[in-house]
Amino acid sequence: MKYTKKITTLSMPISQLDLLQHVSVVSRHETSIADWEAKLQKLCDYFKIPLAEQQWIPMTRYDNQNISVYYVPAIKGVVPDLDTYKCKVHNSCYQMSNELKSLNYDFAGFKGCLPSLLEAQECFNAETPYFRDKKNFRLCVGKEKFDAVAVRYSTGKYAAYYMTNNRYDISNMGGFSSWDTALLPVYTFDIQDKELRLSAADALIIWLGNGLKPAQSVYASQPDMQSTFETIANIWQEMYPYIIKEQDCLKINREKLEKVMKSGRNVSFVEAADDNEAVTAVSLSADDMEALQEQLAACDQRRIGLTKYDKKMLTDANRGHWDLWHSQEKNNDAVNLDLPIPLIARNPEIDINRAGIVGIDFGTKSTVAAFENEHGEAILLRIGDGSYRPDKSYNVYENPTIIEIAHFERFWQAYNEKAGRPDTSWQDVCISHKALTDMSKLNSKVRQSAFLSGIKQWCSGEKSSLLLCDQDGMEVSLAPFDELTDHDFDPLEIYAYYVGSFINNMLQPEHIFLKYLLSFPVTFAADIKEKICKSFARGLKKSLPTALLKNESAMRDFKVVEGCSEATAYAVSALENYGLLLDEELYYGVFDFGGGTTDFDFGRYSMATEKDGARYDYVITSFGAAGDAMLGGEKLLASMAFNVFRANTDKLYVSSAGNECIIPFFWADEKTDFVGSEAFIRNSKEAAMNMTILAEALRPLWEQPDSADAKLLLEKNSVTLSLFGEDGSVIQNVKLSLNSNGLDLQAFLTNRIKQGIDNFFMSMYKAFKRHGRITSENGIVPLSKLKETEFAIFLGGNSSRSKIVQSLFQAYLEPGGRAEELLDISAGNACNFILYPPLGTSEANEMQNSTPEISQHITAKTGVACGLLKCRAGGNVKIVELDKQVSEREAAFQYYVGRRKRGKFVPVLEPGMDKGRWMHFIDADEATFDLLYTDCAIAASHDMQAAMAKRISLQITAPDTKAAVYVRPAGNNCIEYAVLDKDNYEQPRGSISGIRVVLQ
Repeated sequence: MKYTKKITTLSMPISQLDLLQHVSVVSRHETSIADWEAKLQKLCDYFKIPLAEQQWIPMTRYDNQNISVYYVPAIKGVVPDLDTYKCKVHNSCYQMSNELKSLNYDFAGFKGCLPSLLEAQECFNAETPYFRDKKNFRLCVGKEKFDAVAVRYSTGKYAAYYMTNNRYDISNMGGFSSWDTALLPVYTFDIQDKELRLSAADALIIWLGNGLKPAQSVYASQPDMQSTFETIANIWQEMYPYIIKEQDCLKINREKLEKVMKSGRNVSFVEAADDNEAVTAVSLSADDMEALQEQLAACDQRRIGLTKYDKKMLTDANRGHWDLWHSQEKNNDAVNLDLPIPLIARNPEIDINRAGIVGIDFGTKSTVAAFENEHGEAILLRIGDGSYRPDKSYNVYENPTIIEIAHFERFWQAYNEKAGRPDTSWQDVCISHKALTDMSKLNSKVRQSAFLSGIKQWCSGEKSSLLLCDQDGMEVSLAPFDELTDHDFDPLEIYAYYVGSFINNMLQPEHIFLKYLLSFPVTFAADIKEKICKSFARGLKKSLPTALLKNESAMRDFKVVEGCSEATAYAVSALENYGLLLDEELYYGVFDFGGGTTDFDFGRYSMATEKDGARYDYVITSFGAAGDAMLGGEKLLASMAFNVFRANTDKLYVSSAGNECIIPFFWADEKTDFVGSEAFIRNSKEAAMNMTILAEALRPLWEQPDSADAKLLLEKNSVTLSLFGEDGSVIQNVKLSLNSNGLDLQAFLTNRIKQGIDNFFMSMYKAFKRHGRITSENGIVPLSKLKETEFAIFLGGNSSRSKIVQSLFQAYLEPGGRAEELLDISAGNACNFILYPPLGTSEANEMQNSTPEISQHITAKTGVACGLLKCRAGGNVKIVELDKQVSEREAAFQYYVGRRKRGKFVPVLEPGMDKGRWMHFIDADEATFDLLYTDCAIAASHDMQAAMAKRISLQITAPDTKAAVYVRPAGNNCIEYAVLDKDNYEQPRGSISGIRVVLQ
């Protein structure tokens, strides 16, 4: 395999030449520009003679051939042609004098006026043959008639100017009151130097700028000049900003043209000519070469804000640049650059990290990526922060899951021009830390809508469309994620492209990765996980060099696959980082409290035996994956914002621009109806922004309750914000109370987290009940037999950093606490539960003192990505998943489905239940029945209030007292129901089709 090579010619797409500082538009379009200048010069040369010899030049409007005027060089203006303009004629000077100031003298689109005496002298004389032939328009002065036309003018008193035989006179009007007078207006162009006789170049600028073109008779000596003039006239409005006059010639301002084209604006009059006469080769000067090297060194700085590469890589025979490897392949839209200095091209295939596998924890609030090096070490990667400055803070590797779309059209064009490493700009679209920083600085509705921070929720299967608006005001409409095609604009693909661009770079050798693992919550459906993998695969491929994408042999190794669940991945990291990889087996439970969902995982750690295989060090047996899909840190914030708005509806009627309007908001994920909601709830950009603004203001109460910001909020018990009215107006200084109408945010947080912890322990109870009865087969000991056995509870996810979470768990685990009640364990038979705080916290660091080699960057979030790598196929950790649906990578049925009985919820279907099993639900003696459902595991206790579940009303077509309604799971979030004979029904599997109902 050839590693590097020298190149002396470079084929560069025309669109990229603008990136060079010295290869200007002259190099690209010189032939085209010269052609336009030649046309302009011909016109200037041709019109010198008519302008010098003719006092009156006939003209028409090139937007209306029926309107004609005369251009008079002497006055730098025009007069109307009497064939298309009928001037006012009076037979009495006295009658005329009363109307002079009130008459309208406009003609041919010009705002005319009566000429001054000097202008009349310049315009009208015996050498004006046109008027000598028009007998009907004469001015009679004295007792004789002269074949001439004169114009009245006003200088305090009215007088007449007349001429014949090259003489003129001025007289008082008193003696000429009965003679006919024609009033002919003129229009003079705004010329600074009225005394200067204009050149042909000046005249052309005036004509073209005012929509005038010489009549056909003017071209008698050279007819082809007419088509030349019309060619220029057709593009004059676009060409004029780039026209400069040099002496008596018109030239194109190349410097201005270059700046405009480099800014990305289209200059069609140059490009249209360039289609036929493009430059195909350019010999670079020393300055050009310097600019080219600068561009190549800054390629990833421009694309992703990455630290600029040093230019020595371009000339070092052992290094080289990926983008040069296939740079000599010519295409129709490229220019050949002859290089005065050879550059070094690098084969990207040699930089494939054969041992490297990247684990990506794609999160609601942040995303973490890590790769496993050849020594089996997990190395965390920065995304969205290309400075690579030293930073020991834990969150430098927790990369915000957010996209900013500043200039969509420019980005999308560049993104689609190349198969790999397209020449996109970090200024057009960016992600992660930069996007989050930009959003924090803005408060404009239009610009705020250019940010997308809910990517994972949008992908999670919620049927929601998106409407983004970039900084240029361009709207981008997106269908629901599961309806997108491979060719649509897909924000997840773009996010993955940037993630891949930060991972695959030239900062060090062997830094191209072809194998990727993604983790998912247990609540995600199988089809959604598959589509997310495909979107990530398209984006990650786009980050690779084009030369590598053309290498079929190398690309056979490219894959993006689902790894183990997020909760299992975190468990592996926690076991290792807490020093629990010992000889004794250990049971554990994971409470993975993230930004969007909370996942539970229950398992057993044990040392690998010969039966497990020699390759494994230890075995993780997962036997109870579950979760709370509605519990997440960001969802809690949204619910807090919703509750604050709901408690302050009396303050959401405001006056804007003199009109009454409302401040709208929308439902939180866990919808809570209230009286009057229809007045405030909107599915609009304004409502979404109001929720975001308030949620961010409340964030300290949730994430940093001991901070100064949180204490200030609690002290004031209010928050003052700038919000958006329904009409889009910005409403300043809206003060919202944090304790009105019985609102208690701390109680809300505590109660909702309690509900999640209840779900956790009930899910643990069900997991042991389901698998602990067949110890001989799977080795899982029943929960009741784990007396005094250590049972680790790992708090995972950044939301578990909350002191509310940790204090509640400690209370639940106390002797006689609620955990024993939910697990149905008597006080004397309780396990030895040990609570392990989230990795990365000060409490975790204290427990890790005995394990000094633990990385300081492993946190509740980064631990998932690192654990994902540990659990990969072919690794030294064996993962055994006992739940069949989970092991087949299909999300299990996730709801409790039941009926209301004396105000309580009575479950009939439970999460994880076999999808082929029909269960009796209710008698079919009435046409309508209610079905309740919830994902709260506490429902299994038969003690949950029915009001906590959602209700839907269903119908049957034919009520029957001898039949019953049966239900069964039909997917992870849907059920089927059917009416069956309750006496003869024997629960056949799969042979009955029912009516499908989606639960959401």
